[in-house]
Amino acid sequence: MLDRGARRFLLQRGRHEIELADREIEQDFILLRTLSTFPSYVDQDWPNFYAQAKAALQGRAYVIVLDDSFRQLVNTYVPYGEQPAKTGDPETALRIIRTKQPDVSDLFISRVTKTPVFNVDLPTLTNGEVRHILNLGHTAESLLRIVHRRTISDWPVADEAARVRLTGEQR
Repeated sequence: MLDRGARRFLLQRGRHEIELADREIEQDFILLRTLSTFPSYVDQDWPNFYAQAKAALQGRAYVIVLDDSFRQLVNTYVPYGEQPAKTGDPETALRIIRTKQPDVSDLFISRVTKTPVFNVDLPTLTNGEVRHILNLGHTAESLLRIVHRRTISDWPVADEAARVRLTGEQR
Protein backbone atom coordinates (compact mmCIF):
# COMPACT_ATOMS: atom_id res chain seq x y z
CA MET A 1 0.00 0.00 0.00
CA LEU A 2 1.25 3.49 -0.87
CA ASP A 3 2.18 5.76 1.97
CA ARG A 4 0.71 9.23 2.38
CA GLY A 5 3.57 10.99 0.52
CA ALA A 6 3.34 8.66 -2.46
CA ARG A 7 -0.45 9.12 -2.65
CA ARG A 8 -0.03 12.89 -2.52
CA PHE A 9 2.54 12.67 -5.34
CA LEU A 10 0.20 10.63 -7.56
CA LEU A 11 -2.74 12.98 -6.93
CA GLN A 12 -0.57 15.96 -7.78
CA ARG A 13 0.61 14.25 -10.95
CA GLY A 14 -2.98 13.49 -11.98
CA ARG A 15 -4.07 17.10 -11.48
CA HIS A 16 -1.13 18.32 -13.51
CA GLU A 17 -1.94 15.95 -16.39
CA ILE A 18 -5.54 17.17 -16.44
CA GLU A 19 -4.27 20.76 -16.60
CA LEU A 20 -1.98 19.85 -19.52
CA ALA A 21 -4.85 18.22 -21.42
CA ASP A 22 -7.14 21.20 -20.72
CA ARG A 23 -4.47 23.58 -22.04
CA GLU A 24 -4.07 21.53 -25.22
CA ILE A 25 -7.84 21.49 -25.78
CA GLU A 26 -8.07 25.26 -25.25
CA GLN A 27 -5.33 25.69 -27.87
CA ASP A 28 -7.40 23.50 -30.20
CA PHE A 29 -10.43 25.77 -29.71
CA ILE A 30 -8.26 28.80 -30.52
CA LEU A 31 -7.06 27.06 -33.68
CA LEU A 32 -10.63 26.17 -34.68
CA ARG A 33 -11.81 29.76 -34.10
CA THR A 34 -8.96 30.94 -36.32
CA LEU A 35 -9.78 28.42 -39.05
CA SER A 36 -13.44 29.50 -38.92
CA THR A 37 -12.38 33.02 -39.97
CA PHE A 38 -10.57 31.89 -43.13
CA PRO A 39 -12.32 33.43 -46.15
CA SER A 40 -12.41 29.97 -47.77
CA TYR A 41 -14.38 28.65 -44.76
CA VAL A 42 -16.73 31.63 -44.59
CA ASP A 43 -17.33 31.40 -48.38
CA GLN A 44 -17.70 27.60 -48.19
CA ASP A 45 -14.94 27.18 -50.76
CA TRP A 46 -14.22 23.66 -49.50
CA PRO A 47 -11.35 22.70 -51.86
CA ASN A 48 -9.38 25.82 -50.89
CA PHE A 49 -10.29 25.48 -47.21
CA TYR A 50 -9.09 21.86 -47.30
CA ALA A 51 -5.69 22.93 -48.68
CA GLN A 52 -5.32 25.85 -46.25
CA ALA A 53 -6.37 23.84 -43.18
CA LYS A 54 -4.08 20.94 -44.09
CA ALA A 55 -1.14 23.34 -44.52
CA ALA A 56 -1.93 25.14 -41.25
CA LEU A 57 -2.02 21.93 -39.21
CA GLN A 58 1.24 20.49 -40.58
CA GLY A 59 0.18 16.96 -39.61
CA ARG A 60 -0.57 17.88 -35.96
CA ALA A 61 -4.21 16.76 -36.25
CA TYR A 62 -6.88 16.76 -38.93
CA VAL A 63 -9.86 18.98 -39.70
CA ILE A 64 -13.37 17.83 -40.49
CA VAL A 65 -16.23 20.10 -41.51
CA LEU A 66 -19.76 18.77 -40.98
CA ASP A 67 -22.95 20.31 -42.22
CA ASP A 68 -26.13 20.36 -40.15
CA SER A 69 -27.12 16.91 -41.44
CA PHE A 70 -23.74 15.49 -40.26
CA ARG A 71 -22.35 15.10 -43.79
CA GLN A 72 -18.56 15.43 -43.97
CA LEU A 73 -17.76 18.26 -46.36
CA VAL A 74 -14.01 18.26 -45.62
CA ASN A 75 -11.74 15.74 -43.94
CA THR A 76 -8.03 16.56 -44.14
CA TYR A 77 -7.08 13.03 -43.02
CA VAL A 78 -7.92 11.77 -46.52
CA PRO A 79 -7.46 13.30 -49.99
CA TYR A 80 -10.04 15.97 -50.81
CA GLY A 81 -13.29 14.43 -52.01
CA GLU A 82 -12.62 11.02 -50.42
CA GLN A 83 -14.14 11.78 -47.00
CA PRO A 84 -16.81 9.44 -45.61
CA ALA A 85 -20.37 10.55 -46.26
CA LYS A 86 -21.26 10.99 -42.56
CA THR A 87 -19.56 11.56 -39.24
CA GLY A 88 -18.58 8.58 -37.11
CA ASP A 89 -19.76 10.48 -34.02
CA PRO A 90 -23.37 11.57 -34.54
CA GLU A 91 -24.01 11.78 -30.76
CA THR A 92 -21.60 14.70 -30.27
CA ALA A 93 -22.78 16.42 -33.46
CA LEU A 94 -26.38 16.16 -32.27
CA ARG A 95 -25.44 17.58 -28.86
CA ILE A 96 -23.66 20.51 -30.54
CA ILE A 97 -26.67 21.22 -32.76
CA ARG A 98 -28.89 21.17 -29.67
CA THR A 99 -26.68 23.27 -27.36
CA LYS A 100 -24.95 25.44 -30.00
CA GLN A 101 -21.83 25.20 -27.78
CA PRO A 102 -18.27 23.96 -28.40
CA ASP A 103 -17.65 20.45 -27.13
CA VAL A 104 -15.11 17.63 -26.90
CA SER A 105 -16.25 14.20 -27.97
CA ASP A 106 -15.75 10.95 -26.16
CA LEU A 107 -13.47 8.42 -27.81
CA PHE A 108 -15.14 6.73 -30.76
CA ILE A 109 -13.99 4.54 -33.66
CA SER A 110 -13.13 6.61 -36.74
CA ARG A 111 -14.72 5.58 -40.02
CA VAL A 112 -11.42 6.40 -41.75
CA THR A 113 -8.68 5.17 -39.42
CA LYS A 114 -10.73 2.39 -37.78
CA THR A 115 -9.02 3.35 -34.51
CA PRO A 116 -10.13 5.28 -31.40
CA VAL A 117 -10.20 9.05 -31.94
CA PHE A 118 -11.70 12.12 -30.32
CA ASN A 119 -12.73 15.48 -31.72
CA VAL A 120 -12.60 19.01 -30.41
CA ASP A 121 -15.73 20.57 -31.93
CA LEU A 122 -16.69 24.16 -32.69
CA PRO A 123 -20.12 25.04 -34.09
CA THR A 124 -20.40 27.92 -36.53
CA LEU A 125 -23.73 29.69 -36.44
CA THR A 126 -25.76 31.49 -39.10
CA ASN A 127 -28.80 33.43 -37.87
CA GLY A 128 -28.48 31.70 -34.49
CA GLU A 129 -28.53 28.17 -35.93
CA VAL A 130 -25.65 25.72 -36.34
CA ARG A 131 -24.65 25.84 -39.99
CA HIS A 132 -21.44 23.81 -39.74
CA ILE A 133 -19.42 21.99 -37.11
CA LEU A 134 -15.67 22.40 -37.37
CA ASN A 135 -13.84 19.43 -35.83
CA LEU A 136 -10.20 19.06 -34.94
CA GLY A 137 -9.67 15.32 -34.90
CA HIS A 138 -7.05 13.55 -32.80
CA THR A 139 -6.01 9.96 -32.44
CA ALA A 140 -6.19 8.44 -28.97
CA GLU A 141 -2.39 8.21 -29.10
CA SER A 142 -2.15 12.01 -29.30
CA LEU A 143 -3.83 12.24 -25.90
CA LEU A 144 -1.28 9.79 -24.50
CA ARG A 145 1.54 11.93 -25.94
CA ILE A 146 0.21 14.94 -24.01
CA VAL A 147 0.20 12.95 -20.79
CA HIS A 148 3.59 11.29 -21.30
CA ARG A 149 5.57 14.33 -22.45
CA ARG A 150 7.36 14.48 -19.15
CA THR A 151 8.87 11.74 -17.07
CA ILE A 152 7.90 11.08 -13.47
CA SER A 153 11.12 12.67 -12.27
CA ASP A 154 10.07 15.96 -13.95
CA TRP A 155 6.82 16.33 -12.00
CA PRO A 156 6.68 18.90 -9.23
CA VAL A 157 6.48 17.12 -5.90
CA ALA A 158 5.61 18.49 -2.48
CA ASP A 159 7.34 15.57 -0.79
CA GLU A 160 10.79 14.78 -2.22
CA ALA A 161 10.93 11.55 -0.24
CA ALA A 162 7.76 10.31 -2.02
CA ARG A 163 9.30 11.04 -5.43
CA VAL A 164 12.43 9.13 -4.50
CA ARG A 165 10.36 6.12 -3.29
CA LEU A 166 8.33 6.06 -6.52
CA THR A 167 11.15 6.65 -8.99
CA GLY A 168 14.26 5.49 -7.14
CA GLU A 169 15.96 8.69 -8.36
CA GLN A 170 17.67 11.14 -6.10
CA ARG A 171 18.44 14.68 -7.18
